[in-house]
Amino acid sequence: MLSLSTEFFPMTEPASLRKLGKTWARLQAAGVSRFSLTFGALGAAQDKSTACLRYLRRVQKTPPPVMHLTCRNQTWASLEKRLSVWRNLGVERVLALKGDDFEPRNDGPNSVVELIDLLVENDFAVSAAAYPDGHPDTANPRWTTSEADWLKRKVDAGADEIVTQFSPRPDGVLRLRDELAQTATPPALKVGLMPIPTWERYVTLSERCGAVVDAGDVVLFEHFQDDEHTSLSLRLAYANARALMLEGLSSFHLYGLNNDRLLLPLVQALKALNQQRRAA
Repeated sequence: MLSLSTEFFPMTEPASLRKLGKTWARLQAAGVSRFSLTFGALGAAQDKSTACLRYLRRVQKTPPPVMHLTCRNQTWASLEKRLSVWRNLGVERVLALKGDDFEPRNDGPNSVVELIDLLVENDFAVSAAAYPDGHPDTANPRWTTSEADWLKRKVDAGADEIVTQFSPRPDGVLRLRDELAQTATPPALKVGLMPIPTWERYVTLSERCGAVVDAGDVVLFEHFQDDEHTSLSLRLAYANARALMLEGLSSFHLYGLNNDRLLLPLVQALKALNQQRRAA
C-alpha cells in the first residue's frame, strides 16, 4: 500500500507558521499521511523546532510529527529536557541523526547509536537515516566504520524504520533494501524522493549524499530551459519511484523544502500509478 510522508524545516514567524499549517493541510488532503520537523545543528536553530511543534500541535491541531534530533551540541541533560517537552506535545517518534561536523563530548552522546539507546529507554519509536549511495564521510580516513556496519548498529539499537537520504537513482536503494533484509528484525524502509529543479542544487545534493552525477544527467539538464527544470526534476523523481514500486517498495518520504506546489504533482502521480497497479 502506498505510504507518503514529507518533512518541513521549522518556521517561527506568525505568518510563516500559518503558511506552514496551510501547506500541511493541502498535502494531507492530497494523501500525505505524516510529516516530520527538521532540527537545527546549533543554538537557537534547535529551539525553532520545539517552537514550531508547539504551534502546529496547539494552534493548528496537526497530528504529532516525527521530530528530527541530532547529537551535535547535545548533553544528556539537554536531551532529557527536550524529550520531556516533546512527549508532552504528543511526539511518539524521533528520527535520530548524527548531525553535520559532529564531535563527541563527555557529557552527551558519542554516536547516533547512543542517541538511539536514549530514545528507546524513553519509550520513543526511532527512525534512523541511511545513504543509499554511501555516506559522504566514508572518504575521510577518520571514518573507520562502514556505512553498512553503522546501519546495522542503528537497527540493533532499536531503530525500526530507515529513511533514506536523497539518491538520484534506484540502484543504491535496492542494495540497501537487500542489506536490511539480512538483519535479524528488518526495519521498515522509507525511500527519500526529492525533485530538484536547479542543476546546481542537483549536483550539490548528489555530492552531499555520496552519489556520482551521471553524464546523462548533465545532458538532460543542459538541453532543457531553466523554466523547464521543475518538470524535468519531477519526472526524474517519478521515474525512480516507479522503478522502486515495481520492485515492491511503496513507502516514500518527500523532500520539498516546505514547497507543496513542487510536491503536489508528484503526490498525485504516485497515487495514480498506485491505483493503476492495484486495478491491474
